[in-house]
Amino acid sequence: MCEATADLFYTAAEESDPRKLYRHLTTSKKLLSFTEEEGGDAHCHPGALRLAVARIFDWLDDTI
Repeated sequence: MCEATADLFYTAAEESDPRKLYRHLTTSKKLLSFTEEEGGDAHCHPGALRLAVARIFDWLDDTI
């Protein structure tokens, strides 16, 4: 599950939607947070697409 720390659509007022969904997943899971320093703090991580894809594929390598 990916989340951006400054996501325009999923605010962290209480618990962000990505975190709610993550909490309900019953399979192997990992929460990937992307920050402003990484360039991935916006919705869908446009400034850090390579980083997001690399982390997702790392998780797949570890999990499958």
